[in-house]
Amino acid sequence: MEETEKFIESSPNLVPPSPPPPPVAPLKTGVKPGALIVKIIIGIVIVAVVGVGVALAIRIWDPLWNPFRPNPAEVIERMFQNMKNLKAFHADFNLESKDLSSKDGGTVILAIKNDYNKLNADDIRSKGEISYSSLKDNLSLQAEYVTADKQGFLRVVKAPSFMGLDLSFLEGQWISFELSKENLDKTQYQNVDELINKIKEVLIFKDQYKDIIINKEKAYHYVFAFNIDKLKKMAEESYKAASSSIVPINEEDYNSVQEEIEKLRDKKIDCFISKKSEYLLGIKFEEKLDEASANIGLNLSDFNKETDIIAPKDAKSINELLEVFFGGMIKK
Repeated sequence: MEETEKFIESSPNLVPPSPPPPPVAPLKTGVKPGALIVKIIIGIVIVAVVGVGVALAIRIWDPLWNPFRPNPAEVIERMFQNMKNLKAFHADFNLESKDLSSKDGGTVILAIKNDYNKLNADDIRSKGEISYSSLKDNLSLQAEYVTADKQGFLRVVKAPSFMGLDLSFLEGQWISFELSKENLDKTQYQNVDELINKIKEVLIFKDQYKDIIINKEKAYHYVFAFNIDKLKKMAEESYKAASSSIVPINEEDYNSVQEEIEKLRDKKIDCFISKKSEYLLGIKFEEKLDEASANIGLNLSDFNKETDIIAPKDAKSINELLEVFFGGMIKK
């Protein structure tokens, strides 16, 4: 022992070993593991709720129950006003009816393509194509039409036979005719406004379905019923007006029309309105009875894209064509 002490004293650079450090106690955070998990879950829920709220508010996600979704009545009213203000559009109308009791199907198909331009308050122009066929009657017609300069023009592309008469002399020739005096007495703006107002009167909003894609656009899907009383009143007014015309409607035909209107009481019509522009994109009506079926569709597109519509220069009146036709018959 004495030798060790002497060795240490004789070696001043040697340091005795230090004792081991005491154990370090864990830091006390005051948060238990279970509580931390609960806080994380609450945070995730808050972020999710905020995200859903933002999605609903800016309508990235727009379910029918979205509290930020606009009232259908307001959308419909804006749609009608927007349609009145349109300068141009393209329309495709299709009708297909079938007589299911007929052996040959009794299919009737009508297709109309129309371009519409509203240049100013008193100059509305349109052009289009008409295609009609009836398998039962073996009847087929194709024609083109133009309305411009307050006149109407028609060119038959494929003429049907009528009561054994050959009407091929009409093919390829533009025929001009005057528009009705009643329409000319009013600006054409008024004519369009009246048509839209009448459509508003005969449709009653019933329900809305989930949104749909029409012409690559998101659209509201609204369902309407027919205002039967208003339709009957319109039919009655037309009957009274026609009673004093050159070709009056007889009472039997009038009663038949009223019966057909009554059949529409429980029918529905689908309308599709653009969520972006709030223009009418389309209408669809389908009906199937025991002995007949009908499909009607209207698609609208190319809003405010004007096309060139001019009156044909080589048009002839129907009287001129009839003179040529009957003159040729007399010569034969």
